[in-house]
Amino acid sequence: IVPVETVERAEAVAAIYRRYPERSKLLLPRASSFILAHWWYSVWAGGVPVAVVGLIPVRSAPWKVVGLLVVPAHRNHGLGSRLMEHIQTASVIQHHEAGLELATVSPTYFTRFGFRPSGLATKTGIQRMVWP
Repeated sequence: IVPVETVERAEAVAAIYRRYPERSKLLLPRASSFILAHWWYSVWAGGVPVAVVGLIPVRSAPWKVVGLLVVPAHRNHGLGSRLMEHIQTASVIQHHEAGLELATVSPTYFTRFGFRPSGLATKTGIQRMVWP
């Protein structure tokens, strides 16, 4: 798992989000400047990111998990799980403060990481969740 800390990596991550816009009903970052302004983590294969996730500050919790995306050809290999576990590790949470939230159309996936629903899902099926 690699932090996205350079312009080149941020541009590659933004390109992945632009390539797979249909993978989420939620707004995904498509600008490298937005990615560089926050905390992004990625898994790379063959010189390109194949799994990414970001953390951004929000008012309702210290950090919001955004943009978890695994390229379809690399799904079912545990990459999304590895990224989620990484951002929940003591060292990362200690650095970013405890407490995460996210909004998802797949709440069942995130319950395995200890996220729990916070309020009702929207009419479009987006569920807000919090951890711990």
